[in-house]
Amino acid sequence: MIAMERYKTRPGRPNGPFRPDLITDLGDARQLGSDFERFAPKRVRALYAGQVPSRFYRLRYLELWSFGRLKVNQVRDPVEGAQAYGKRNADGSVRLKLLREAPNTEKHRELTQDDWRIISPESTSYPLGFSAARPEGAPSHEVKLPPLFGRLIPHLQYFWGGHEGLQSRLNIWEIQYGAESTIVMHKVNPQDTKAERGMNTVTYASEHDGLPLLYGYDMRTEGLRVPYDREVLDRLTATLTQRLLADEARGAHLQDQFLRYLLKCEPWTADVEGGLNAFTQRLMADVLCTMRAESRAHGQSGRDFLPALRDPAGWAQLLGWAKLYWADHRMLNDEFTEQAALTLADDVAFTRLQKLFARVQNSQKVREYVSDTLVHSLKHAARNMFTMHGSADSHLVGSSAQLSVTHGHNAHEAAFYIYERNQDGAGSTRSASRFLTAKPGLSLTGRLVEEWWRYTLECPVAEDEQLIKAVIGPDAQGRAEVIQEVRRILSCPPHERQQGLAQLQHVLQRATQFTLELSSPQTGRLAAQLLAEVHVLGETFNQLELLLELLELERSLCQRFRRLPLPAEVAGYALQQVKLGEGVPELSRLYTVYERQFAQHVGDDDDESANATDRFLAQVEALSVSTCVDACPACLASSCDLGHIDVMRHNVSRTLLKRAHELLTADFTVTGTHLQAEELLEQAALNGGFVIHEHVGHLDSSVMRRLRAAGFEQHGRIFDPEHLKIRTILYREDQA
Repeated sequence: MIAMERYKTRPGRPNGPFRPDLITDLGDARQLGSDFERFAPKRVRALYAGQVPSRFYRLRYLELWSFGRLKVNQVRDPVEGAQAYGKRNADGSVRLKLLREAPNTEKHRELTQDDWRIISPESTSYPLGFSAARPEGAPSHEVKLPPLFGRLIPHLQYFWGGHEGLQSRLNIWEIQYGAESTIVMHKVNPQDTKAERGMNTVTYASEHDGLPLLYGYDMRTEGLRVPYDREVLDRLTATLTQRLLADEARGAHLQDQFLRYLLKCEPWTADVEGGLNAFTQRLMADVLCTMRAESRAHGQSGRDFLPALRDPAGWAQLLGWAKLYWADHRMLNDEFTEQAALTLADDVAFTRLQKLFARVQNSQKVREYVSDTLVHSLKHAARNMFTMHGSADSHLVGSSAQLSVTHGHNAHEAAFYIYERNQDGAGSTRSASRFLTAKPGLSLTGRLVEEWWRYTLECPVAEDEQLIKAVIGPDAQGRAEVIQEVRRILSCPPHERQQGLAQLQHVLQRATQFTLELSSPQTGRLAAQLLAEVHVLGETFNQLELLLELLELERSLCQRFRRLPLPAEVAGYALQQVKLGEGVPELSRLYTVYERQFAQHVGDDDDESANATDRFLAQVEALSVSTCVDACPACLASSCDLGHIDVMRHNVSRTLLKRAHELLTADFTVTGTHLQAEELLEQAALNGGFVIHEHVGHLDSSVMRRLRAAGFEQHGRIFDPEHLKIRTILYREDQA
């Protein structure tokens, strides 16, 4: 436990600057009251012996200490005048020592001989906190949303300034309850085992009495409330979960994501001396999921898998399989595997692990996870939209939500909040509200459709990757023609390749069943990606050939695992095929390049340095076109008030949002090109003037004329590269 604001003796003045008289009780806070514990995630109770501390202190002062001075041209060397030292404990944590002044040579030698090491500025920490929000007054402005998610989210409620003579604002409490720190220490030599990086979990206390204390800020500010219909959500998740679990690959992927989340966030490894800590537990989560997939491929049942983890022969076999996919030598090292074995040998930890695997097999628990993932994903989308529309610094925009998986109970209200992290706000809420309702040159309905789709369902990275798979994937219809044309162009001298670009774009249009337009940016990006070259250490590779090999490996591994593989797993699988000499000539050449380079390279020979295999794995992972496996940090998985991004990324999914969109709009979606005006008018009258028309390829002008004659305007064209379809959103104002 540490104190964030110090309470120390000050000659001639009262002890401080911490003031015990300013400690407040959250149970007495305005508009929060006895419900405050419902806002606290389960992790709070796990860190504070099953209790949620009620004492709260508004942070006013922080005491900063110097690490020393960095060397300008050698920033990885030990800092000059170092004052921060660490000593690694047996459990992987680090005991810290901060000196009042830089030690002399003799003092430094004494510390080093006693296993103390200089702390590196590469050390990092991640705050643990949560927020609580309560509205005050009625919304200043409401924006009715287009039904891209049916009736799940009907409108957005903006709180700012006053409304009908009353205050309209949000009461916010941002509460910090701990931190996770990665401590990096400088080695005295490359083989120094006393300087292995350590992991600390920090809890907070007040220094004057040593009792638990929550720190943070409370404020009245401006922001956004996003209500959702709980009944619609429940019906949606029941149908969606049932359909996903009925599909072997999609169901296995869903359960895999749920399992990763549980293994990373639930404290199943706690209290095992010398076992896994909160940090290595996250690595173990990915390793266990790979072990289970590979054991399933070898015919091992789920009932036999868990006991095998505790059997010496079974554990050795499973670990050997995992190392084939997680081949970076810095990951599954001896220290980690020893911690894992000690944890699995503990009866309490193993019982907890069994319960987590059982939860993944419980359809009701999976359904709750799907529900939480949909809400959490929509919260991230709304936060991203609010930040952009309000021209706000993302660090100054907060969010608040309660999920069953994080809090252990359903939200006390069917809504989540996005808010400005300033007292009284800074104008971002007002700007965001105006952006959606007042923009010249585009109708209000068109603006709402465009923006709500962009932030909830669109992902340029995933769409580009899906397009590549659609034209050169193993099962792509126009694959042979595309590959032949790209290879023909690449065989030409570089200065002549531009001449073949137009022909390639026509080929890509045919390969996508004329869904892509010749003039669209997507066509140009796709052509550029297929014609790109990859330069590695003086060697040139055609990206097309690398992609063809990787896509074949991904399909093979997907069939083996019966779920979508992670890019890291594909990289490990690629390394296996290279070493076996199994039909991957370009990847084999890439590996040879790294081997040759590292054979000539003389550098630090220690566990922290990458070798040829590590660099190859990182390169292949970067080349993968499977970035979007529901956990891409470039997508919805940004920083979150609910927990560490490495954990919470498994609780966001744009893929699930797309499936929800399809289900919730099925009643007013029509297909084909033979459209009847009467049918469209009937659908529009029942759905606020909206109809979604799904079709392959672009509609000819005669169809568009019939739609305009029926009074429909086109307010959005949604391209689905996964299925090569276009969803055109039609709107008739007098039917709204």
